[in-house]
Amino acid sequence: MPSYVVVGASRGLGYAFLKVLATDPSNVVIGLVRDDAAVQQRLDKDGLSSSVRLFKADVTNIEELKAAYTSIEATVGAVDHLICNAGYKTTATLLRNLAEYPNDLDYLTTELTKSFQVNVIGVINTINVFMPLVQRSSIKKIIALTSAMGDCAFINETGIDGGIPYAVSKGGLNVLVAKYNAAYKGQGVLIMGICAGSVNTAEGQMPSFSESDMDKFREMGGKLQAYSPRFAGPVPPEDGARQLLKVMDASSIENGNGGKCVSYFGSTSRWL
Repeated sequence: MPSYVVVGASRGLGYAFLKVLATDPSNVVIGLVRDDAAVQQRLDKDGLSSSVRLFKADVTNIEELKAAYTSIEATVGAVDHLICNAGYKTTATLLRNLAEYPNDLDYLTTELTKSFQVNVIGVINTINVFMPLVQRSSIKKIIALTSAMGDCAFINETGIDGGIPYAVSKGGLNVLVAKYNAAYKGQGVLIMGICAGSVNTAEGQMPSFSESDMDKFREMGGKLQAYSPRFAGPVPPEDGARQLLKVMDASSIENGNGGKCVSYFGSTSRWL
C-alpha cells in the first residue's frame, strides 16, 4: 500500500491531491494542514473521512512538524511519496513590478521574507524532518511544487514582470531541489520540483479588482497565450493534481529526473 504525505493540504491543489489519491483504496493518504479541525469537516462533507488521515503542522513550525512525524511514523512506518505543496503568494504582489516599489520597499521586504520563509525554509523544514521516513521506503520520492515564475528563461521570454516575492522564492526553491538531489541522490532518494502550471485554486468569495488590475490580468494572460498558443486558462484542481501525480509516477533517478524542475507535462524547458 503506497503512502502519500501531502503537505499544505487544506485547500486548492493540496486538497485536490487528497481527493484524487483517496479514489484508490490501496493508497495510504495523509494530509498535513494548519487547521486540522476545519479540514476534517471538509473531508466529512466530501465523504473522505475514512480514506484520509490528517495531522496538524505548519511548515514554519519545527515542533509541529516533529509531532506530525511521530504520529505518521506510528501510522505508516515509512513515507513513499512526500509532496511539498505548502506555499505563500498574494495577488497584490502578483500585479506589481519592481518599478512600482521604490516608495514601498518595506512592504516588498516583508513579502519577500514571508515568501522565503514558507516557500524555501518551509520546504527545508519539511524535508529535513521527514527524510528518515522517506529513507525507509523502497520508493523514496520527494516532490516540491515549484513554478515557472522562478525560471529565468520563462521570465525573459514572456516579459512577465510581477510577482516578485513569489518568483524569487520559487527560484530559490529550484536551487534547493538541486542541492537536495546532490546530497541524497546517492541514497536513492528522488527529489525534484514540478510546476503545476495554471490551476484554478480560487475558493470562497472572489476579491474585487479595479479596472487597472483587470487590465494587468488581461495583459498577463496575453503574454501567456503568446508563450504557449495552446494555453487555455486555468484547469480544475483535480485535473492539475492528476497530471502532477502522473509526472511524479513516471519520474525516477534512473530516468535522470533527480534535482530537475519540470513542467506539469514533464518538460524542463517549456512550462505551458
